[in-house]
Amino acid sequence: VAAGKNGATTVASTMIIAALAGIKVFATGGIGGVHRGAEHTFDISADLQELANTNVTVVCAGAKSILDLGLT
Repeated sequence: VAAGKNGATTVASTMIIAALAGIKVFATGGIGGVHRGAEHTFDISADLQELANTNVTVVCAGAKSILDLGLT
C-alpha cells in the first residue's frame, strides 16, 4: 500500500492484521479450507486454524468451491 502497488492477503493473515488493528469484523468472498486430496497431501488452509483462534468475525459466502467442502 505504501509503495502504491497491488497486494493481497489470505483470510488468515487479514484476521491477524484486523485483530492487531482493533478491527472486529471484515468481509471476504470465500474462506480457505481442506483441499481435495488432503488425506494424502495434508493441504489445509491456515484460514481454518485462524478462525478457531482469532477473535475477529469473518463474513463470507462460504468456503471456496474448489475445496473439499465435506472435509472443510
